[in-house]
Amino acid sequence: MKAQPITLSEAARLELEDWMQTATPDEQVRAQCILLAADGARNNAISEAVNLSQQAVGKWRKRYADMGLEGIKEPRRGRPPKFDADTVEQVVNLRFAHRGPDEPATSWSIRKLARNSGMSFRTVQKIVKAAAPQRPNS
Repeated sequence: MKAQPITLSEAARLELEDWMQTATPDEQVRAQCILLAADGARNNAISEAVNLSQQAVGKWRKRYADMGLEGIKEPRRGRPPKFDADTVEQVVNLRFAHRGPDEPATSWSIRKLARNSGMSFRTVQKIVKAAAPQRPNS
């Protein structure tokens, strides 16, 4: 399979060069792949320079050619979240919504939240922990 030819506008080149300083390590490698490809490097040379397989270099070249910068920003595959943001918000709101006037704000236990939301204890525990205000480090 022939490598996708890459041509960069000046703005795209500047953005990719900026990524080399500010992006996540994975995005930095992807940006370096595209910059080297735009300079005319072949996949085998790029793969040695960035320590990726030639197939991975080819994948990122193709994604950049097809989708531009969005193609290499896309997160890696993985298990999608089991519950969306609305569900998480619902659990957090449920924790504070059904309380009597004399009950403290955190009167619903994790177990009670799990029973009423239909989620597992551990899932609700993770949601509540993530949504809780964080104490500053001492």
